Amino acid sequence: ALVIIPKRVANLGSGANDPDRQPGEHPAAGAPVPKPLAIARLEIQRQEFSRFVEETSFHSTTACDVGKRRGVFNWQNPGFEQDERHPVVCLSQTEVRQYLGWLSNKSGRIYRLPTEIEWEHAARAGTATPFSMPVSRTTANVGRWHDGTAVGGLFATNPWGLSDVVGNVWEMTSQCANERTGITDAKETTECRRLLKGGAWSSPVAAAHHAVRRFVKDGIATNDIGFRVVREVDERDSDKILTAAQKKVLAQADKDAAAIEAKARQDAEAARLKILADEEAEAAKKAAAAQEKDKPAPKN
Repeated sequence: ALVIIPKRVANLGSGANDPDRQPGEHPAAGAPVPKPLAIARLEIQRQEFSRFVEETSFHSTTACDVGKRRGVFNWQNPGFEQDERHPVVCLSQTEVRQYLGWLSNKSGRIYRLPTEIEWEHAARAGTATPFSMPVSRTTANVGRWHDGTAVGGLFATNPWGLSDVVGNVWEMTSQCANERTGITDAKETTECRRLLKGGAWSSPVAAAHHAVRRFVKDGIATNDIGFRVVREVDERDSDKILTAAQKKVLAQADKDAAAIEAKARQDAEAARLKILADEEAEAAKKAAAAQEKDKPAPKN
C-alpha cells in the first residue's frame, strides 16, 4: 500500500544549537517538494520480493555482511529469523534496481527510490523535531532492542501513516554521497556511496533521527539495509482521498508552516530595517564629524 504525501516546503536537517544533534545530521533547511508523491507505507517485504524472484528466476550472488555471524548469508538467510512479512535485506543497490525495473514494467507505473528530501519529508510528516513520533522499546525497532528485523508495520506509525521510518532497516535513497538533492541518473556506478536514512534495528536510537545520514558503497549488502519505494502521483490516484484525521494533521501542518514562514519574513524585514537604520546613523555620524571638521577655527 502507498500513502500520498502532500507537496510543500519540507523541514530538513537540524539546527546547529539542537542539543540532540548528531554528527551525521545535515543543517536545518527548507526544501520544496513541488508535487504530491506516493510512497510505500512499509519497507519492501520479503513476500513482495519473492514474487519478483519467482517471475524472473532471480539469483543473488551478493555476499551479505552480517557481522560476526558465521555461514553463507543472503536475502533468504540474513543471519536471524524472518518470515515473509519482514523487510527484505541483504541486497545490493544493483539488485534493488532490478526489482524496481521489474515492478515498473509489471505495473505500468515508474517506481524508484526516494530522494533524501522526499524521504525526510515523508518521515517527518510536517514536524521539525528529531523524530515525528515518540520512540521507545514499544514503538520502534531500534537500539538492538530486537536481534534482527521485525514484521513490517508492527510498531507506531508517523502522523501520515508511514511505518518503520525509525529503525527496522536503513533505507536506500536515490542519491550518492556527492549529491545533495535530486534524483540520480545513469551516472550511478558501483563507486557510488549510497545515502541511507532512518536507522535500523542495529542502530543507536540517536542514529535513527530523521536528519541523520549514513553512506555505504553500492556493491555492499548487509542485514540491516532495505528500501522503500516511491512513484509519481497522477490522475489515476484521484480517488485516493485523505481521511479526516489526515486532513486535520495536514491542515495544522500547513498552519504551522505558514506561521513559521511569516515569522521568518518578519525577522528578515526587521533585520533589513535595522541594517538601514544603522547605516543611516553611521552616515549621519560621519556627516556630523565632517561638518565639525570643516568649521573654521575660533579666532583668538
